[in-house]
Amino acid sequence: MSANASFDHFEKELNRLVESFGKRLADLKSSDYNEAKLRDDFLNPFFAALGWDMTNSQGLIQREREVEIESATQIGGGRKRADKRDRFVCEAKKPAEELNARYAFQAKRYAWNKGVPVAVLTDFEELKVYLVGGKPHLDEPQVGEWKSWHFRQYPLIAREIWNLLSRDQVAAGGIDKQIDALPKKATGTGKARQQWLIKPARTRSLDTDFLEFLDENRRELASDLYKNNDHDELLDGNKLTEACQRIIDRILFLRICEDRDIDTGTTLQSIVETWRKNTGDDDSGRRAYQQPMEMRDAPPTDYGASGIRAPKDSLWRAIVRHFRALDRRPPTHVPFFNGNLFKPHFTETLIVGDEWLAGFIGELSDDESVYLFEVIPVEILGSVYERFLGKVVRPQGKGITVEEKPEVRKAGGVYYTPRYIVDYIVEQTAGKLLNEIAAEKETEGVKAFATKTEQLRLLDPACGSGSFLIRAFERVCEHWQKRLTHDLREVLDCASPLALSGTPDDAKRQRAAAVQDASALSTEQKSARAAWQKKHRALCWLDESTGDIHLTVELKRKILTQNIYGVDLDAAAVEVTRLSLYILAKPAAILSNN
Repeated sequence: MSANASFDHFEKELNRLVESFGKRLADLKSSDYNEAKLRDDFLNPFFAALGWDMTNSQGLIQREREVEIESATQIGGGRKRADKRDRFVCEAKKPAEELNARYAFQAKRYAWNKGVPVAVLTDFEELKVYLVGGKPHLDEPQVGEWKSWHFRQYPLIAREIWNLLSRDQVAAGGIDKQIDALPKKATGTGKARQQWLIKPARTRSLDTDFLEFLDENRRELASDLYKNNDHDELLDGNKLTEACQRIIDRILFLRICEDRDIDTGTTLQSIVETWRKNTGDDDSGRRAYQQPMEMRDAPPTDYGASGIRAPKDSLWRAIVRHFRALDRRPPTHVPFFNGNLFKPHFTETLIVGDEWLAGFIGELSDDESVYLFEVIPVEILGSVYERFLGKVVRPQGKGITVEEKPEVRKAGGVYYTPRYIVDYIVEQTAGKLLNEIAAEKETEGVKAFATKTEQLRLLDPACGSGSFLIRAFERVCEHWQKRLTHDLREVLDCASPLALSGTPDDAKRQRAAAVQDASALSTEQKSARAAWQKKHRALCWLDESTGDIHLTVELKRKILTQNIYGVDLDAAAVEVTRLSLYILAKPAAILSNN
């Protein structure tokens, strides 16, 4: 928190920013004044005056920061440090553009996917605050609009802004209290009926909506498979359920990879667009969410085509060949996945209707899709999927029904452990062991630290969808990040000792700044940092623009295979755990059968 975090300081800084913005307004509205400049000139000082640590002055690893700066447009997310729950997100737009319906949708969509109740949208000329209580829609920009201010008003309502967005007020539960004070039901009649300004209900949350979306698509897919394939084959055991699960698993996993910048060779949506172009089935309303990633070497034209029964001009045929290429490309063709998800499966010999397939991929991929898979927490996906896999599909009359498995129905449903309970239990078990290792080896080299950490075995004997293993994996990664960050700071300080002054906290901030600000490093420090990076390149890489330490693929794979273990009687649950850990570990090249 900023040392100047007081209302008086905020009020003075706000007046300065408003005056500066007003004087420069004509220039600020030029097309070359972008979001990054707006953030540096106005928004970072604005939130810093509200008490938020916009520069990570404490040198904390990403998870522990109170502000996440995730992109050029998403410039701040306040979080209360006691339980680390996100409270609001802020999306910036350049002053040259109006805060239109699409921008309102983007801000609300981001907050909804993060599970955050408040979204702030601003170009500093205007500041809009949205209450995000349910799935946003592009054609309803006014829904959820809670506050709307022009920059000339800011000095007049400085106290209101402080009470809503200051770090102190947010940490004290200010946002929650204001939301709790809202009515539970809509008030007024006609146009005055503010049905969107009500206390959000759990039934309108992302996980509930996404589960309904998957259930509906599974029902449609099951009907499609039942119509286009041999009934006896699909009714053998649980093949219909398994077929639906595997097809949706693969598509959903690839969409998550695409959104998280994991190279899959090409995107699903680009395959759909190529198919539309080749077959004349044009759908100009759909646009690729992500541009196709360029292949270093394309597989041979006939690769992966054997045994497919789907017509040669069908979309499913193209998608299956993509699956097969991802499973095992010839050695020169990268990337490829060597896990179980894309191993040969009987679904590849089925026929899937083009209409359902194109529609499902489009709903997950379009620019206007409500689902942002790079933002949705992995544990939320796990929660949804655990409930999703607790159901079976079967024919009923002329249609298809989706119902809970008998064992799930007997148990009263699938129960998912809340994240705060998972965090507490992992910290009281694995966290304590990791803290002991960290304290024990703080004065020794990274090699001794690594040896001790590698000996740790974390087992969940009834892992379910992996909520505890997910957090355990994250916790071990954080353990490594902290140790490597500490080690780099020590190396830089030894190369050119800092003239530290003030309190211990001041000294800590000065050390952190020395790592983060590359331009402030001495020649000796730059040389020492380069040597340190070379020495530890198998473990991590350094983002020189932010000073952040990121673990390498090799180290993450080592953590997964040496530290993390899980067992469960339900094979479907184990698959959910595997998928979640795959996503967390990110790059496709690390995926294996472990």
